Parts: sequence; C-alpha cells; structure tokens
Amino acid sequence: MKQQTTAVIEKVTSDDTTLELLEQADITLEFSAIDTGGGFRDPILDFAYKLVVVDGIIPDEPISRMVLDIREPDDGEHRMSIAYDGALKQIDGKTLAGMGRLQNGQVTPDMVKFILRCLR
Repeated sequence: MKQQTTAVIEKVTSDDTTLELLEQADITLEFSAIDTGGGFRDPILDFAYKLVVVDGIIPDEPISRMVLDIREPDDGEHRMSIAYDGALKQIDGKTLAGMGRLQNGQVTPDMVKFILRCLR
C-alpha cells in the first residue's frame, strides 16, 4: 500500500532553534507499508517540504535534529510531530528545503492514524 497526502507545517525546530516562517508551508507525506488486513508491516514515511523563513539562514550544523509540528489541512485539531536527523538545503534567498524518511519503529501508530485522517 502506498498513500500520498499533504499537511501544513506549523512550527519547525532545528536542534533547539525555532525557525520563523514567513508564510504557510506544506509538507508532502508518502506512507507505504504492507497491509496485513489487521495492521501495517514495515511502515515507511517519506516526506519533503519547502520553507520560506525570516532570515533564510541554514543552521550551522550539516545534520540537525529537526522537529516538524504539523496539522491536518482541513482540521486544525489533528496534529502530530515528526522528529528526525536531517539537513536543510538553501534553494534561493529565504527558501529552504528539507526531506526525510522514518521507518521501522520510528513510524508510530499515531502517525499512521494522522496520515489516514488526512486522506479522508
């Protein structure tokens, strides 16, 4: 099974620094797993996003502990956080791009539930 959806990024933290967003940012989520009929086996969550930030400066560390607080696009009550080790890449001016992958034990049942809600 492979499903792709989009969510809204509310907050981005790189290590312990919160990046100030100039505009709303979307994140593309792609969930894939083996559907066993009663659950999912070998889940993988790939994601990619672009941010327009106030200062447009990439954090000094090439690999940072990134935390993305996201919400469902149509319902602000459903939220989750994605934490991963990754890097931001300068695209142009104040635009930064990031991507990552969570797999195995990193993809929690709450994440799967969030993604399936976004698909509705």
